[in-house]
Amino acid sequence: DIVPNLERYYQDDTAEKIVSQYETLGDDAASEECAKMFGRMTSDYQVHLPVRILARDLHDAGFPVSRYEIRWTPEQNRTNEGYVTHGTDTYLWLLRLPFLESSQAEIAGA
Repeated sequence: DIVPNLERYYQDDTAEKIVSQYETLGDDAASEECAKMFGRMTSDYQVHLPVRILARDLHDAGFPVSRYEIRWTPEQNRTNEGYVTHGTDTYLWLLRLPFLESSQAEIAGA
């Protein structure tokens, strides 16, 4: 089911190339394993790779780049258990203080 789902986002040949970059799951793989693998693939190609390409291109063009990573989200929004937040952390990026506890606002503003 991974390839047909990738083909919803990518051309057929691109989906096949993506799948070839990862370990193969057995025919008896649980649906949870398949979902996790699909999640890894889509996050790598829709989140991590574009960020790296942008950083590379900005650097190569001589644009000053500071790279950073945020590995914290407020506890009340940790519904994805380590997965991509898909914009549910927008209030953190925009520092929307009404949505944060005072201790969280202090962390977010640091």
